[in-house]
Amino acid sequence: NGFVIFRNLCFRGFWLTRWLREAGPREREDMFGEIFRLAADGLFLPRVAVELPLAQVKEAVAQALAGAAGGKVLLHLSR
Repeated sequence: NGFVIFRNLCFRGFWLTRWLREAGPREREDMFGEIFRLAADGLFLPRVAVELPLAQVKEAVAQALAGAAGGKVLLHLSR
């Protein structure tokens, strides 16, 4: 594909299971520490399409199955 060739792009796969088998305990600890730090900083916030009370669980499931919500469908137990 010209897009890849002329921009000198390359792809490299990553297999987490293999990496976890091959990484040492310190390497795994460092990696998980970095992931947890990024999560605490709010980097991995999901897009939320709608938040509904538990009483509307059927509507929530229908929206989630439709896949057109544009984000997560959340249920609140306290509403």
